[in-house]
Amino acid sequence: MLLSELNKPLYVINNGERVLLTEDTINRTCQWYADNAQGCINEVLNGKVTVNDIESYIEEKIKSKADYLDKNFELGLWFYQKALYIQTGESTAILN
Repeated sequence: MLLSELNKPLYVINNGERVLLTEDTINRTCQWYADNAQGCINEVLNGKVTVNDIESYIEEKIKSKADYLDKNFELGLWFYQKALYIQTGESTAILN
């Protein structure tokens, strides 16, 4: 399910406790991933990282950035883990 289509609260289990992810946390996490996509673009443009097809790579990262800002992406454990860290400062294994 796309985050933009989700009509219920997001919870993460951390150390046996249920943690409600706030709207602010969700927005900050989406922004983190959008900024990360931009960082990937910047690394390629400044020559720090090389890729086989610069144009398609940048196009893909621009789309990813827009999707994160629009909350138009499939939720995965990676998102919950980063959101929990942003909200609590704790880094925890989601799968254990």
